[in-house]
Amino acid sequence: MYYVQRKATPPDWWHELKRVERQQEVDQQRARSGVDMKFAAERDFDSYLQNEVKDAFETVMRNLTDDLMKGGKSRHEAETTAREHSLQHFRNRFRKEKNPWYDRI
Repeated sequence: MYYVQRKATPPDWWHELKRVERQQEVDQQRARSGVDMKFAAERDFDSYLQNEVKDAFETVMRNLTDDLMKGGKSRHEAETTAREHSLQHFRNRFRKEKNPWYDRI
């Protein structure tokens, strides 16, 4: 007599569980890569700001602060606003010149 060997396959819920686990691993890896890319972009921007455009940044900050103070803002308000606007300007410039994917992170 010949016996047929039955090879049992895992149940559907097990396949679903494994699929979800694999998807979670992929999602976690993507999240880590995104964080790494964002960190690298921020590091590159900081380096750009401190080295390549340091003088220009300080000049823009100083001129904008002076203009805002002439317009009636306190020194603290003027410096805060000037810093925000200057950073945004130089981030845009950095993105165009150096790193076109910077804002996609």
